[in-house]
Amino acid sequence: MNQEPQLEEDVRMNGLKIREFKPPDYGPFSVIHDSLYPAHPFFLERKKHEDSCFERTRYKMKRIVADNESGEVIAVGEFNHLFFEYHPRKFSLNIEVDREWQRKGIGGMVYEHLLSDLQTMGAEVVWSEVLSGSASGENFVKKRGFVKRRTVLESTLDLASADLSRTHAIGDKVAGRGYSTNEPSC
Repeated sequence: MNQEPQLEEDVRMNGLKIREFKPPDYGPFSVIHDSLYPAHPFFLERKKHEDSCFERTRYKMKRIVADNESGEVIAVGEFNHLFFEYHPRKFSLNIEVDREWQRKGIGGMVYEHLLSDLQTMGAEVVWSEVLSGSASGENFVKKRGFVKRRTVLESTLDLASADLSRTHAIGDKVAGRGYSTNEPSC
């Protein structure tokens, strides 16, 4: 398999800087993510744990950021193998741009940079997910040739008013069969 490309140096485009993601970028990444997806909060420790799995397994991940002229992170883009569906040449792609900086070509620049890296790695398939109802997200991926393969319906449960009395018995039954509800390690 081709080696994962690395940025030799920061790439500057239209006053913006595209660079490799660094640990201090988790903070701005979480702020951007939470503003875009308030129902799906960024869990810092979980994200760091998942990221560490890429470092010590066959799974690959690359994350980059776009900084504005003031050095603030305004976009994050990444691709990675999926833990639950590994194939050496199939990747998931995600790009998140701060709302104030959307529709200015930044997501497209991040996409082009990641796509170049994916091509260098010999990727055959790239998936991207868009929340239903996000017309701008759907337009972004369609413009770049992505085709809708499935629709995921999201349901939420108000735990404050839900009757959870039956769930304890189900959990005990599953545990009695030797299954664990703990998250797996890498």
